[in-house]
Amino acid sequence: MLKQRRISELLTNVDEKTAENVLPDSRRKGYFPHFFNKIENQNYIGEYPAPQDYDMNSMNVEDRHDFLKWYKEKKSKGAISDFAKEIEACCRVDVTILRKACLKFRELILTQTNYEMDAFDSVTIASMCMTIFRTCFLQEEHRVHLVTNSDLALQTQWVNGHG
Repeated sequence: MLKQRRISELLTNVDEKTAENVLPDSRRKGYFPHFFNKIENQNYIGEYPAPQDYDMNSMNVEDRHDFLKWYKEKKSKGAISDFAKEIEACCRVDVTILRKACLKFRELILTQTNYEMDAFDSVTIASMCMTIFRTCFLQEEHRVHLVTNSDLALQTQWVNGHG
């Protein structure tokens, strides 16, 4: 049977700490200047963008402290920002995290349904949830037989006296 899970476990922001907890072998996510991501900056090479471009005001106190330490270190060393390389690296890490999270989610669904359900057999989360409900929770007397096209053809032949 499917073990109960808190919905809040699924609705978390994939930040550095979440990625480390859920996927401990993931590469470091790092900081990215999302507000600097504009058409005119796509080929930017130069000083690191302003701290506000990293949305530091939305960070909690500890994360902001870590970010400012990282940022000041980059500035003091005169490090150069190559935006095209940074956005590619950020996207690669995000794709890796997403891939690993999807595989972990699939594994969770498989184990929690005693290998009766594979999350990747469904196109949407809604259809997966409905399949899990029908397979794991819906009692036999409440199940509905879905009529297929071949069933309809046989019924039509029988009604018309040709079957």
